[in-house]
Amino acid sequence: MKPVPTPRSLHGCTRRTFLQAVAAGLAAAGVFGCQQPDSSGMATDAGGQPAWLAKIIGADDAAARFGRIYLEAHPAENNRDVLVGLIEQATVPTPPADPAAMAVALQQVVRAEYARDAVVAVDGWVLSVTEARLYALVSVLSA
Repeated sequence: MKPVPTPRSLHGCTRRTFLQAVAAGLAAAGVFGCQQPDSSGMATDAGGQPAWLAKIIGADDAAARFGRIYLEAHPAENNRDVLVGLIEQATVPTPPADPAAMAVALQQVVRAEYARDAVVAVDGWVLSVTEARLYALVSVLSA
């Protein structure tokens, strides 16, 4: 396996601080998310985001940028419902209903994907597949 080059800084944000912001956002999702079901029965916040995504990303612009780049390479996933389904499916057997529990489950999924090398390259960064899909979802929802 080739060593991965150190990722370049994104507006003064290193990969470590960016991922720490994501992790903090995931943990905060259960605290700040207000849930209400959408037409499909999926719990969403007032903006139509899945409840577990609420407050997930501290740097929405950077996340959306990574998401757009990921979606250019995976156009079949450029749909809110497809992305939510794939992300929730990764938390098998059943995605937790509680946003805080979903945040913990997603953190575990991302760590497990890194461990088994289920990763994608996005603009020189190596991201877990689910991590990239989370950013893609931010991109889709912000469009």
